[in-house]
Amino acid sequence: MSQALESDIAEVERILARTDRSIRDSLLDAFGRWAGRYIGPMAKDIASVIEDNPELLGNMVKTFPQRFAKLITDAIATSATKLDRKVAHALTQTIISTSIGLKYQINSRDAYLERLATALDFLLCWGPETFETKRLGL
Repeated sequence: MSQALESDIAEVERILARTDRSIRDSLLDAFGRWAGRYIGPMAKDIASVIEDNPELLGNMVKTFPQRFAKLITDAIATSATKLDRKVAHALTQTIISTSIGLKYQINSRDAYLERLATALDFLLCWGPETFETKRLGL
């Protein structure tokens, strides 16, 4: 399990390091890798088992999600010139909460990504400067 999570984190790092894509598309791909692979009835059962028995995975239950959240916060914070770390963290937590909620409502990866894309469009559009402007150097 640790190797799979480590592999997912490494892929998320690679996705977020790309500068030739919009922050929205990078976040969508990162969440698709981290959470979107685990959608549907079986994933809900696994989540319940882990929640009821956190000792099964030890500290991995906390450390890997924290690492993922930091990667997302860093990506958001560096993608907009007028965005401070506190706001980036709040956005990250909102996107993660949205992702978790969608996983309980959706039964397919495609539906998850479609709904998450809508949420990202909404969350990343506020403010005088768009995230894509800085990310793409425009």
